[in-house]
Amino acid sequence: MRFRIRTGTGRKPSAGKLQLKGIDENMVDSLLKGQDYDEYEAALHLAKKKRIGPFRADEESRRENRQKDMGTLVRAGFGYDTAQKIMDLETVGQS
Repeated sequence: MRFRIRTGTGRKPSAGKLQLKGIDENMVDSLLKGQDYDEYEAALHLAKKKRIGPFRADEESRRENRQKDMGTLVRAGFGYDTAQKIMDLETVGQS
């Protein structure tokens, strides 16, 4: 479970994967509550991994792909507010 969180996966997709494997919904809820999970940090990790939002090469590319990048974060299971916070960050270096 920690692996899915560290790789930039939202809570909903993680819970869905566990339920598909036959784990009871109550057990999934207790597992997720026991994890130290920061949605913002996970979304930032995914943005860095995919080089979207503030991790794009230049400002023009960021403007052109803003909606597409937000869609990527939302489809990964992050809330709209979290995706918007990531997209509103200043440009981050490619380190």
